[in-house]
Amino acid sequence: MTGVCRELEEWNRVNGETSEVEEDPLVCDPLLNEAEIHRMAFLEIIDVLFAEHKVEEALVGLDAEEKSSSELNDSEKNTSSTEISSYKYVFLKRKTMLEDQLFEATEQPSVGICELKKALSALLQLGKGPLAQQLLLKAYGSRLLKKIHGYLPSCSIYEETYSVTLSKLVFSTILLTTKESGLIFGDMPVYTNRIVQ
Repeated sequence: MTGVCRELEEWNRVNGETSEVEEDPLVCDPLLNEAEIHRMAFLEIIDVLFAEHKVEEALVGLDAEEKSSSELNDSEKNTSSTEISSYKYVFLKRKTMLEDQLFEATEQPSVGICELKKALSALLQLGKGPLAQQLLLKAYGSRLLKKIHGYLPSCSIYEETYSVTLSKLVFSTILLTTKESGLIFGDMPVYTNRIVQ
């Protein structure tokens, strides 16, 4: 990279065009250290994974980078230089982009159960457990409403079974939601109480 930048500078100097080369000091800076090169490469890889909608790989990459980088660890609060804080800002922005992608995936009407569970597990890994559970409850609530709306036209024909069938639909959905929540979130009382509510 440094060699190419020098050749471009010489070529522009010979041709009298020196203004464009000096505009991007980050690319042509021969003093880039290994950490800066690693950060730039990492952010490019994450951007490619976002563009290809490879959420799981992006999540693994963000998690590994956060664990390995001392600047991104919450225990290291002595970030005085603007370079480190700007990298942390860009990193957190990528995390927010991933959260938004996961949120949008769960909001799709055609999302299947497997995709929903993967997205919710990823949100849980990102530390967004309450949001993930809220999305789980919303998804199963909308499925319950669809089942009820599908059942209502036949109520006039089978009036005697209306309350039994309706309660079966409601309680089977609650049981299924409780099971799925237990598999994704575990037996934490916070999540269990929200299901009961």
